[in-house]
Amino acid sequence: VLSNDPEDSSDISKKKPVFFMIGSQRSGSNWLRTMLDQREDLVGPHPPHVMREFMPLISKFGDLSQDENFNVLVDHVCTFVERNQVPWNDKYGQPIIFCRQTVCDQAKASCERVKNQEQGELDNELYLLSIFDSLMDF
Repeated sequence: VLSNDPEDSSDISKKKPVFFMIGSQRSGSNWLRTMLDQREDLVGPHPPHVMREFMPLISKFGDLSQDENFNVLVDHVCTFVERNQVPWNDKYGQPIIFCRQTVCDQAKASCERVKNQEQGELDNELYLLSIFDSLMDF
């Protein structure tokens, strides 16, 4: 997907693919993230550890198939990432402020696709993962 050839003007799509890098502790993944973040065409934000921090609390949010509960979780996750110890900045260097409605809409659409494929109810972990996926789309 990446090309260093200035003559290569092919536009695969308007929307760039998103890749997640997951590493275990003390594996060098943070070093790799900082190296990749130096490129102008890649973004490697500081990991907010959403899954680690929210999974032990996920049951406190109730039935996430209910809009009210899901919206509360979205707000909590967005606030958590916005207040991360190392802020996520946009391409202009300004701290990112997430549009809760956009995150909700994208995450719910993702959940619906999975629900239709699985033909059953979703685990709370998948609701949380869909929110994190939506945040990575900003």
